[in-house]
Amino acid sequence: MTAIRDITERKRAEEALQMFQYTIDRARDAVQWLNREGGFEYVNEQACRSLGYTREELMQLHLWDIDPIYPRERWDKNWEDYQAGRPWRQ
Repeated sequence: MTAIRDITERKRAEEALQMFQYTIDRARDAVQWLNREGGFEYVNEQACRSLGYTREELMQLHLWDIDPIYPRERWDKNWEDYQAGRPWRQ
C-alpha cells in the first residue's frame, strides 16, 4: 500500500519558520526568550554583543545572573504575571 501525502503546507510552514529565524537572528535589537526557570531559551547575535557573552555562555545563565538589580526571588511572580497577561513588575 502506498500513501501519498501533500506536504505543501508543511514545506511552507518550514520556510516561514526559517525566514523568521533568519530575521530574528539578524535583528538590530537584542532578542532574548526566557523559559519558566528564568533561563535563556534563545538569544540572537545582538543580545550576545550587547551583553558581552557568547550564545553558549548565555544559554547556561539565568536572567538574574546577568542583571544584578533583578533578584531571583522576583522571577516566579513575574512569570505568573506574564502567563496571565499582566505587565511585569519592576
